[in-house]
Amino acid sequence: MLSDPPHEGEGKEARIEVDEVCATLDVPLGPEIGQCCGGRVEVLIRLVDGSLEQQLIANAQSEEAHLPHVYIFGGGHVGQALAASLALLPIHVVVVETRSEALEGMPETVETRLTPMPETVVREAPAGSAFAILTHDHALDFLIVAEALKRDDTAYVGMIGSKTKKATFRSWFLKSADGSEAEFDRLVSPIGGNA
Repeated sequence: MLSDPPHEGEGKEARIEVDEVCATLDVPLGPEIGQCCGGRVEVLIRLVDGSLEQQLIANAQSEEAHLPHVYIFGGGHVGQALAASLALLPIHVVVVETRSEALEGMPETVETRLTPMPETVVREAPAGSAFAILTHDHALDFLIVAEALKRDDTAYVGMIGSKTKKATFRSWFLKSADGSEAEFDRLVSPIGGNA
């Protein structure tokens, strides 16, 4: 509970008590508040000073640094929908595009990167990253996928398209991009499927 405001003559001691206040609200989740599920919710209320603020910010930054990274290449309608869905999860989402207008309207929590050479973003991504490739251009998709498959530390590499697109990519990857069958076998395409 909060103490009463200091009365004249009490000043400093009462103020210290208020500055260090910490309160807990304990609310039953029952019919009296329109809930039928039961249970309780407990909320801690605490004043945040500069030191605690810095500690909370450092903790949040540390948690953010350890989130899984998902890179979405292509901000068209499929990329927008995927980014919006992933933005709700504890994932660091990055949408990479060559067209600035395709990055408009992305959720606030999604990092966006505008670059003429998106394959360079693959090289800079942290180990364990997942890559979903779904740009507006097949040739661009091929360059990005080839770069991702050359890494042996990815969590996922998926490319949107048909079985025909996958077969065309395979031929190009093995003959022109110096790719191997083992690398190619890690590709999930059509995206979302197993074959």
